[in-house]
Amino acid sequence: MERELDPSPPEDGTDPAVDSEDLRATLALVAKSGETFQIGDFEIDENGRLRPRPDGAPIAFGFSYRGVDFMANVDTGPAPRISLDAELGKLPYRAEIGERRKLTRRIVNATRNLPRGRISLSESHDMHLTAEMAALTPLTPTSILSALTAILLDFKPYLDLLHEVMLMPSNPSLEPPAPEVPAT
Repeated sequence: MERELDPSPPEDGTDPAVDSEDLRATLALVAKSGETFQIGDFEIDENGRLRPRPDGAPIAFGFSYRGVDFMANVDTGPAPRISLDAELGKLPYRAEIGERRKLTRRIVNATRNLPRGRISLSESHDMHLTAEMAALTPLTPTSILSALTAILLDFKPYLDLLHEVMLMPSNPSLEPPAPEVPAT
């Protein structure tokens, strides 16, 4: 069943002439035959209207994985690239358990040779994950999620280890007592 467009002016007070120009430009772009539309060809403006996106404008979005907030950026230029950034927290202080700090440094250093990125330490001991890879074209939700998944799979063992190290008690005297085995 086809929906008809409502010819009445919008209730939000916008100029229908401007809206129809935007709509015509969008429809002209959609009408191009033989093209696959990619993520980034269109955007939704502040009024919720679909419009053509400026050529080469990057796409940015965030997501959370294992309690870490990630920021993804997709460069939509001629050679599209996807980058991923995340703040992973602070390197444990020396006053805390020394082994925890040592393990964290070893995990961070182990990412130096990863093909798509690494975890680095700032001067203020913040751990930061940065990664990047070429995106498959056309840029579709599937190609973008595939690239992000490939990056996360590269880092998963290191993120899992960091998660475990961060859960280690900083003071051994605070460790919960071993469970008692009931007498039989």
